[in-house]
Amino acid sequence: MTAAVDEQYEQAILDALTAGLHARIAGHRPETLGPAQQVAQRMLATVPAQHPWDEQIGPFYDTSGVVRLLNASKQAVADRVRRRTLLAASTARGRVVYPVWQFDGGLVNPVISRLVTCFRGVPVDGWAIASWFTTPAAALDGATPVEWVLAGGDPDVAQALAQDAAARWAR
Repeated sequence: MTAAVDEQYEQAILDALTAGLHARIAGHRPETLGPAQQVAQRMLATVPAQHPWDEQIGPFYDTSGVVRLLNASKQAVADRVRRRTLLAASTARGRVVYPVWQFDGGLVNPVISRLVTCFRGVPVDGWAIASWFTTPAAALDGATPVEWVLAGGDPDVAQALAQDAAARWAR
């Protein structure tokens, strides 16, 4: 992406934020919203963070971004990860990241969630599962499982592929 495109994109975001912010804060007293810096930090928490795996798997949200996006507690998010209805991966520094492609607005894409559950009880980490989701598959006409799902491909075909991978990894 060129610098000009970056500047145009940033300006488009700023224009949309300005318009939306004017409408959202109209009638509120600033002290009820909190300090401007904190409001800005809360807004930025939903912008994906950069990570070395961005090219294949990312971008990613961090935990605070997912908490805000799903309007859920940290405990509820952790429970979804534990139950494998939400995909997360831990970095070497102990930070947890969540691939953005699994979200559809303020929800987890139900087909992606269904595929993640196929790996329940399988002794692999979130990076392995995320790699599976972003690796082209012949059974999906060369698409990755993520591309297949997001393009409206048959979820049962993707689920059969996920179940096959999970069975191989469970051995």
